[in-house]
Amino acid sequence: MPMSDIVRLHNQWRGFTTERSRAQKEVNEQNEADQALIARLQEGIAERNRTFDDVWRGKKQRLQQQRDEAVMQEMATGTPAQAILKEIQSNNTVWIYGLRRKLLASTPIPAPPNINTRNEHGTTAFAIEGDAAAEPETGTTLVLAPTKWLHHNHVGVHGWLLSEDYTEVKKYGAEGTDFEGEWFIASRDGEFISGNEELFHATPKGEITRRTNMLQQLLEGTYEKAIRERENKYTG
Repeated sequence: MPMSDIVRLHNQWRGFTTERSRAQKEVNEQNEADQALIARLQEGIAERNRTFDDVWRGKKQRLQQQRDEAVMQEMATGTPAQAILKEIQSNNTVWIYGLRRKLLASTPIPAPPNINTRNEHGTTAFAIEGDAAAEPETGTTLVLAPTKWLHHNHVGVHGWLLSEDYTEVKKYGAEGTDFEGEWFIASRDGEFISGNEELFHATPKGEITRRTNMLQQLLEGTYEKAIRERENKYTG
């Protein structure tokens, strides 16, 4: 190999570090420019996502509020919660009974007169009768139509009542206990609605199911076991 080539290669070797540093600087500058661009793009993406979330969160909240207000207005006219769930094909009892509790908490319910009724099976039942509330006008107070409660004189269901549409149950505290004179209202599937919440939690859900099923069978005339009737003071 000619001496000139050896000199050239040796000089390149000797200047390798400097040449590499120069090239590294150019790469670093390009990387920094790209990283700055990436940061701007990422910030733009994040801002669009924040704006999107804010807009659609607001839309969801407004829609939820409008829906819940419409449901509460419908319940205020006397429509049962279960009937609304059936109409909208939902089984979310926690949501709808939460709205019903909210309505009950903010709505005065006038004391209705009492009447006796008799069903098609000849079984005496008792209902609380009241006029359904008119469609509320702006600036007026919603009045929730009173629930009609049915009872039976069989001693096994004293203190238990069913709403006329069989969707809600009312339970009175037993005499001689700390809950005497107290009561609660719950849905058939065991969701608390109103009344004494301590009594509700002290009553097993299995007992609620068993007693309300028994009462429904008695009211419908399909109860097959022995019936022992006695005057029932829990009628509404």
